[in-house]
Amino acid sequence: MAGVYAFASPANKQQTGDVHKFGEMVRSGPYRYLVGHKRADILMSSTVGASKQYLVRVVALDTNSSSKKIKEYWWSLSRCRTGSFEGCYMVDAVLPNML
Repeated sequence: MAGVYAFASPANKQQTGDVHKFGEMVRSGPYRYLVGHKRADILMSSTVGASKQYLVRVVALDTNSSSKKIKEYWWSLSRCRTGSFEGCYMVDAVLPNML
């Protein structure tokens, strides 16, 4: 989880808290399908100003029922302007797509 947290933007880290709180959030609720998913495909991408958005379809195994779950998420990224990741795109937010 620390590796994933490293690519969260400073604003994202400020909202989600430390790596432990971030890990709890990702492993629960609508984000749990991202952990250990079987496949991910970018369905759509766009650029708005300095940020990029991606609609990603994830195929995951539901550990409660051993069935496949297909979920979609909007990823929003922006280029980091300071620090050791200066110039790199970092994740500002991941939002479940309401189908």
